[in-house]
Amino acid sequence: MNAQAHQDVVLREQVAALYASSWSSTLADTLLAWGLCAIFYWRLQDPLVLVWAGLHFLQLLRYPLLSAYHRDPQAAQRSEHWARLQCRELTIYSTVWGLAPWLFLPANDLPMTVLLMLVILGLCSGGVPAVAPRWRRMRPWPGAPICCTALWRPAAPFIWVPPCTLPASRTAC
Repeated sequence: MNAQAHQDVVLREQVAALYASSWSSTLADTLLAWGLCAIFYWRLQDPLVLVWAGLHFLQLLRYPLLSAYHRDPQAAQRSEHWARLQCRELTIYSTVWGLAPWLFLPANDLPMTVLLMLVILGLCSGGVPAVAPRWRRMRPWPGAPICCTALWRPAAPFIWVPPCTLPASRTAC
């Protein structure tokens, strides 16, 4: 078996493994998102939590596109196409999760900040091994949530907290 044929077999098996777990991972993600939204809405009463839940629900509506893999009689021969589709879906999915801190996380609530950071980092560390064999497939997954979360925290006091509520060392109100 030459190197290209071996790479094709590996790609075909990796793509099959990704799609084999797509239903269970989608269900787990949905339950986690709904639970997280329930906790945040109960604690914060912020309508942006519901906006994020709506965005998450909208991205779930695209999953019939992914389930078409199981009905494709040529799926094994079209592994590169299905890998690209999975990469696009992971990019959208991770961007929706990355928007969570921007939409509803208050700058002055440390317990809720810690909870969301642990969830996002847990999603990234749990999801990366599933897509790690193909670096190109892995890049969008942890990138968007971690970058959005990292960018949110330094900017938060200046975006969401009125200037007169900042400590005296930062402003002269």
